[in-house]
Amino acid sequence: MAQLDFDNLKVEPWLGVNTTDVRQQLAFNSGESTFNERWKYTSAKKVFNLKISADKTLPLLNGCDQPGVNCSEEPSEHIRELVSPKLIDEKILMISQTKTPLSIEISQSLEEPLQITHFENCSAIFLFIRQGVKCQIDECFKGEGAQRHAMWLLIDQGAQVVHSRQSLNHSVRAWKYLNLSQDADSSYESHCHNVGGELKRDDFDIALKGDNSSFRLKSASFIGPNQHLDQQISLVHQGRNSSSNQQINNVGDTKSTATCNGRILIEAPASKANAALSNRNLSLGQHVTFNAKPELEIYNDDVTCSHGATIGQLSDLELFYLNSRGIDPENAKTMMARGFLNKALAGPLEQGSNQHFDRLFSGA
Repeated sequence: MAQLDFDNLKVEPWLGVNTTDVRQQLAFNSGESTFNERWKYTSAKKVFNLKISADKTLPLLNGCDQPGVNCSEEPSEHIRELVSPKLIDEKILMISQTKTPLSIEISQSLEEPLQITHFENCSAIFLFIRQGVKCQIDECFKGEGAQRHAMWLLIDQGAQVVHSRQSLNHSVRAWKYLNLSQDADSSYESHCHNVGGELKRDDFDIALKGDNSSFRLKSASFIGPNQHLDQQISLVHQGRNSSSNQQINNVGDTKSTATCNGRILIEAPASKANAALSNRNLSLGQHVTFNAKPELEIYNDDVTCSHGATIGQLSDLELFYLNSRGIDPENAKTMMARGFLNKALAGPLEQGSNQHFDRLFSGA
């Protein structure tokens, strides 16, 4: 791995940390084997050195005028605790230049979705979903310049959240981070729709802290010719009877690279936990690279867990069948690839993503 230099790292005052300490900690961490494993398939140097001006632009928000939604740009002590460099490692780089965080608190159920649209330079978001709240969050990533986006999402007891994340911008160099924490009896349902880019990296840190908490993820991604997408998902079961189910389908075209590292940790107190991870990858062209690494680490015998990854190509037999029914080879290829992707494509933003994928496949 190329030598990383943090000597010029700047940290905004609101974080309340010593810049020299952060630089030294990052330099030390970058020499650890766990760091090298996290950045095995994406150049950490290229990601860390994204040329991004100090983030002072707020994302575009729709639905924040609903009763029970409160927005603030004042950093709280709670926010500072969440972003301690000891907790988030190199992800402190995501927000080190953020002029001020954006805090959103939702204290009652919403009639309409909260819509968040990110552009190149947006503040870090801290989203607090209070006890018993039901809400829908639609998040879109736009713009073609170099960008970093980070969100901390804390879901209190009994809250129910449906969260769609749509990242359909091409020719982009981007690093996104989601830190999710769930309390008892909460449920979180995520729908991620992605395309590859010049350099795209998505990190997820998920903690099912409360008993009976539930996490569901469906992710559908198309990585076009010469494009790159790296998904790093770390999920920890801490609460009893907690459950998680992840379905991640990737389609890669010629000379594309897709990585999915899904790690599930079952801690000792998490009895009766139920965890499942499926990562399926389909190649459409030549010289496609898939790096699939599902991991399980279990410290409780009373759990149910499964994980698996597949890498394959379109079936010649199925293509022949469609051709024999009068469907030309290119349309048959598109139909099969779209069907593969559709198995993981769902959620409130599904229609728009479907239309975008249709345009991409028509040119694949």
